[in-house]
Amino acid sequence: MHNLPPDTSFLLHSRYTQTQQLITQLHAKTAQHPDAARQQLALALDWMLRAHYAQRDREDGPYPNHPLRVALHVLQQFGEQNPDVIMAALLHDTVEDQAEAIVALAAVSNPATTPQQQALSVLATQFGTRVAQLVGYLTNPDFSVLVKEAAANGRFVTRNTLYLDHIIHLYEQDSEAFLIKLADFWQNAGHLYRVTDGQRQENLRRKYGPVMTWIIDTLSQLDDPAHRLFAHKEDVVQAFTAVYQRDYHP
Repeated sequence: MHNLPPDTSFLLHSRYTQTQQLITQLHAKTAQHPDAARQQLALALDWMLRAHYAQRDREDGPYPNHPLRVALHVLQQFGEQNPDVIMAALLHDTVEDQAEAIVALAAVSNPATTPQQQALSVLATQFGTRVAQLVGYLTNPDFSVLVKEAAANGRFVTRNTLYLDHIIHLYEQDSEAFLIKLADFWQNAGHLYRVTDGQRQENLRRKYGPVMTWIIDTLSQLDDPAHRLFAHKEDVVQAFTAVYQRDYHP
């Protein structure tokens, strides 16, 4: 049985002061949404907070701060107002990291499927098929398994190569999912300075550097005015280029 907090009263603890501030910002940015949308957003927020409650802290604080920052990035930097996209941003790590928690929150179980499949089914039922679809797209595959499968077929690939392939596929697959991934990637790769462990920082540099280069090159060449990111490409390229030169340039 997955141990979950019964509610979000744990936010009253002083360690969650910044989390509360981020939640206040989120409420302010979504205050103009219709009541039904705000109710769903509130539920998505509740589930995210409880699902990630026991997850190991990141360099930027308690884990829930990360999906909150991703959702706020989508709202503030990209001007996204679609509730489905905002909910998916909040929930983007739940299936990958806390699938069993999501299933436990819904109090359902289907032993015939994997925890991730069950969690996606739960999200579809609770928040709609589009939210579940976006979260599914944003859920990383098991790169370790893919590396072993490739080796069994006589091919040598690395986890970092597969990660880049996943990002490229996401860009080609769904512009809204990529929008969330871009915000997620910025919160990870754009703040490498927060990582104090030297070896971990170097490992992340090798993982994120090629992706950052690809993002800069791809968005620099984006010439389709209808693309969701076209209006933001110059800001993204400028920001990513500055970070690349600061943290990733050989």
